[in-house]
Amino acid sequence: MTKRKWSIIGVSVVVAGLLLASLVSARPGHGRFGRGGPGFFPPRVLQNLDLTDTQQATIEAIKKKHRTSLTGFKNELRETRQAIMDRLLGESNVEAADFTALQAKLNQLRSALFEESLAVGLAIRAELTPAQRAQAATLIAEFRARRAEKRAEWRAKKNKER
Repeated sequence: MTKRKWSIIGVSVVVAGLLLASLVSARPGHGRFGRGGPGFFPPRVLQNLDLTDTQQATIEAIKKKHRTSLTGFKNELRETRQAIMDRLLGESNVEAADFTALQAKLNQLRSALFEESLAVGLAIRAELTPAQRAQAATLIAEFRARRAEKRAEWRAKKNKER
């Protein structure tokens, strides 16, 4: 092979690695607490807050109001990531510049999804009492600690296997 072909292959491998890392880090529906709910409030947290019937109904209405747009953003993100993978794995030669528009779209969709989720989170937060917000913070801290503990156990197990 010529030096030019090796250069193209090398650049393609680097671009593929960077894009794959980007794709893996932004899977829809997999928040910090597993299947995350809209608005940064995991369902497990909301279920443990002893919400009143009025609060539950209002929060469900908030989620329902934003569900279509959130689902739309997630679907567009999935389609854009798929388009990137299709181009990476396609037969034609590609260069980093070939992905500029797709990367811009991916970034725009992530930003829009974040803004919509933040709007949901703020609306849900407004329905919670200060005591419920404090309880939610405690629950999230416990979930994080449990997750860190499990991750440490997993790493220890992997290190033993080596």
